Amino acid sequence: MKVITIGRSPENDIIINDNKVSRTHLQIVQDDNGNYSVIDFNSTNGTFVNGQQITGEVRINQGDEVKIGNTVLPWSQSCFSPVQTSIEPSTEFPSTTPRSFIHSKNFWEWAAAAVMVLAIGIGGFIYFNGEKKVESALVKGIEIVDKKQKAKDVEKFNEYYKKADRLRRRGEPAGPTLDSMKQIAKDYPDDKELESKINEFK
Repeated sequence: MKVITIGRSPENDIIINDNKVSRTHLQIVQDDNGNYSVIDFNSTNGTFVNGQQITGEVRINQGDEVKIGNTVLPWSQSCFSPVQTSIEPSTEFPSTTPRSFIHSKNFWEWAAAAVMVLAIGIGGFIYFNGEKKVESALVKGIEIVDKKQKAKDVEKFNEYYKKADRLRRRGEPAGPTLDSMKQIAKDYPDDKELESKINEFK
């Protein structure tokens, strides 16, 4: 014989969260011949099989509806599977009694969605903030490269300037050298010093 007890008490094999269910409301029994029956334990609000209130022990078959309080038990012979001699303690059957939102499936779906949105938001902030830092670093890197390049160009410009000045002092034309100076200065149109040195040869 196999037996499971059902009710609100944590001591039952199956716990029903329904205020109209007694602490120990009923038993479902499988006898040695494989027959199933439900036994009401003089519950306050009764046990109903297929809509009829029962007293004592009543035979039940696959597909019969067993209702206690506001809860319809999804009873089936699988409760007494050969490899399962009893139902795990604290197994809860669904109840038609309104439950607090925190225990509902919708609550956890919303909670999961909220966590996902929060994670995406934080990830996006980190990503874009990191991207701005990378962009800032690139800009600074370019500025450093530009300054180094300009320093090299100015150094070369001054070499051409000295050469052009020597040619001018000797009365020789400084055309090609002056052209090289102009070519360098062209890349730095805002540099007044380069422009001033070129104007010396006009």
